[in-house]
Amino acid sequence: MKLIQIQNKDLRAWRRQQWIKQKRKCAVTGLPLSFKDSVVDHCHKTKVEIAGVNGKGLIRGVIHKNINQLEGKISNVYRRYGLKNIASLPEILRGLANYLENPLVNDCLHPSCIPKIKRKKLSKSDTRRVYKYWKQMYPKKKLPLIPKSETKQWAKWIEQSRKLAGLKRRKE
Repeated sequence: MKLIQIQNKDLRAWRRQQWIKQKRKCAVTGLPLSFKDSVVDHCHKTKVEIAGVNGKGLIRGVIHKNINQLEGKISNVYRRYGLKNIASLPEILRGLANYLENPLVNDCLHPSCIPKIKRKKLSKSDTRRVYKYWKQMYPKKKLPLIPKSETKQWAKWIEQSRKLAGLKRRKE
């Protein structure tokens, strides 16, 4: 099979022809594609690789410029991580797509996704009042350390100190 060599000066015209052949759609997504957002995608080759062997250097189609960037990043990571020793890139991508669409587990929430309980900050006035009335509340106990946020124990001490100070219950 004789390969057609396209020169740089002819690439834009070739891209337009191929874009029209592809019905103005991205070859990867199948979605409508404007000509200005289209690029000619090809399989890169190193200097030592022979053009045309195993698809190296061959044009694959016209695709969206961002899809082309994504493909390049995925291909680079695939090579960098040495995944070729595990499976081919298309096999991994097919498997990944299947895995994402059909997860093995779907009833467990990951710890990083559990909503964090916002703890109320301790106000200076509350901590000062607790310290002021501490000896009345707990004559034999040492003063407690001030935590970064209010704990249940501190909430209890704050309420006790408010009562001793003659203040109303605070709003939650």
